[in-house]
Amino acid sequence: MTLGIDRNTTFARLQERLESREGRGLSLFLIHVSRLRQLNRSLGYRAVDEFLNELEERLMRVARDPERVERIGNADYLVTLDGLMNRGHAQLAALKMLDELSKPLQRENRLCHLDAAIGIWMAVDGSTGDTETVLQQLEWAITEAHQTPEKYALWDGEKDESE
Repeated sequence: MTLGIDRNTTFARLQERLESREGRGLSLFLIHVSRLRQLNRSLGYRAVDEFLNELEERLMRVARDPERVERIGNADYLVTLDGLMNRGHAQLAALKMLDELSKPLQRENRLCHLDAAIGIWMAVDGSTGDTETVLQQLEWAITEAHQTPEKYALWDGEKDESE
């Protein structure tokens, strides 16, 4: 099944957003949805794809701008938000996203719950980085998020990338 995901376009848009911040805070949220393989087996790929489309719509409501939500993998989304100036704002946004993602999905009289984790990257002080580095930092954060009870983790620039 083709998802219509063009990573080159996604990365080019991300680089453009990193370069055009103009002093505004920029936050990136990498969202990974778990348990899809199990649902594919029990409900089928079409049903799961419909669930993922619904999840994307929920994320768009939180982001308040469809242009800020992109599906970048089978079970991964990238959300970019401007104007979040501190860690607390980013955590609040992540909690809103997790709340939307935790609501059950219904298909053929069955309720399904998906698990999600969110890795967060912020640039608030004029520092950014190239796309590759930012994505590596987001990968670190999403790995951490899967291991925390909160299901989100923020890259704060003080982590040892070799961990």
